[in-house]
Amino acid sequence: MVYGRSDLPFRDESPVIIRNGRKEDEPFIKEFTRNTFSWGDYVGDAFSEWLNEPGEVLVAEFQGQIVGVTHVSYLSPSEAWFEGIRVHPGFRRMGIGTLLSRASIKAARGHGCTVARCAIDSDNTASSELAKQLSFRLVGKLTEFVRSFTWDFLVASLAKQAVARGSGFKPGDENEAGRPALAPPAIVEEANTKSGASCRSAFTVRKAEEKDFIPIWSKASGEINYIGSDFRWRSLSPENVRRAISSGNLVVAADESGMVEAGASFSEVWEERKDSRLSGLYIETSSVFGSRAGIQAIVQHAVGLLREKALSLSGGTAAGNSCRQDATMSDHPPGQVATSGSVEQVSEAALRNLSFKIYSLCEITSPARRVLLELGFEEKREPAGDCSRADGILCEEGVLDYHVGLWEMEL
Repeated sequence: MVYGRSDLPFRDESPVIIRNGRKEDEPFIKEFTRNTFSWGDYVGDAFSEWLNEPGEVLVAEFQGQIVGVTHVSYLSPSEAWFEGIRVHPGFRRMGIGTLLSRASIKAARGHGCTVARCAIDSDNTASSELAKQLSFRLVGKLTEFVRSFTWDFLVASLAKQAVARGSGFKPGDENEAGRPALAPPAIVEEANTKSGASCRSAFTVRKAEEKDFIPIWSKASGEINYIGSDFRWRSLSPENVRRAISSGNLVVAADESGMVEAGASFSEVWEERKDSRLSGLYIETSSVFGSRAGIQAIVQHAVGLLREKALSLSGGTAAGNSCRQDATMSDHPPGQVATSGSVEQVSEAALRNLSFKIYSLCEITSPARRVLLELGFEEKREPAGDCSRADGILCEEGVLDYHVGLWEMEL
């Protein structure tokens, strides 16, 4: 479908046209989104994937030039997710963002959705104001946690996974950065075999299955209100939990008896680039819930996925005593970075120059926030400022918490 100004109540004299995106738009999208943030932008790489997903890819066209883009994802029959709205730097403050948003709302209504949501950083006041003008309301706040690793630490974690319970490694031991280590013997135990050291986990971290629905719902419903993956969030409901299970993005940590102790949504392992060069790998774990020990096992699993992806990029294999709690969650072939669609070989020496990160978004009311802090994650914050600012929170230390606002509109 094509949206012109006649469809939208703003600046009817403008020659800007909102239409469905096409494959041939991709080079132009990549060009003007290349430097959206200091680390780049995901939109250029995601554009081709959006075209192949159920949903709407909308672009703004001005005199034959692509000047804006956005995506509407249908997360359930009734829920739409708005994401990736970008406007060419040379065409901002012309109402193009409003046009794209109005077109997104119209498309979602036409699809039969009854609610639309989007996420906006708390320091993005312009987008927050636009959301209010469009009748969105703030319904949740997510705080961002990050834990960074060096390649040397990822390699060293292999050895820690094989440490015996009686070897002196204790909960609370710290790594080289002074943060709590991730593999205490409560999670990892050594099993001596004739072939050398091997290891087994007191927890099994695996993709959730339908049989896990009841314990997942029992634990999650008491701790979180939304379930998200790849920065897309939908309401926590029995139907959406089952959708998350069937999608393969929800993982659980089960103890030796098979009891589910914790769960989280996992993304694939993604790449960070600077000047088109690979600078790091990261993975997102969100909607975290459950016991401390279970969450710790999930974090260790994420560390293992980062390590495996890095080794596959270098063409190497895991050490003989490595411990794999589960296969990689990605369906991409070895050596291929999920976001780029191209195979890039990285020397093992170059791995030392990469950054490795686990990101986690948690609702501000989630008990998992404290657990992540105990596991060495850092919470993103802003310097103290005008605390009367929309949706700002003054924390005990006197700094304004950074958060991601979850906005919702009834359609």
